Amino acid sequence: MLTHLNEASVLFNLRKRYAAWMIYTYSGLFCVTVSPCKWLPVYTFPVVAAYKVKRRAEVPPHVYAIADNAYNDMLRTCHGYPGEVWLL
Repeated sequence: MLTHLNEASVLFNLRKRYAAWMIYTYSGLFCVTVSPCKWLPVYTFPVVAAYKVKRRAEVPPHVYAIADNAYNDMLRTCHGYPGEVWLL
């Protein structure tokens, strides 16, 4: 996770992670992504399964962690209203 948010430390950390093909990085609540400009096996079904029902701190940074947490928060906090329809 990026903890020191100044230009030099952000660029250093992003460059270091990109060199290891780690294209996702957390910075506080945000997930920073650097496009690899090539296909990486980071969107496969096994990767999706690895992020299901996991806390953000339990898995490496990935857009799937953000999506799964948002989905589970929605299910946990939404109570529904009369006539409301959810399409899941």
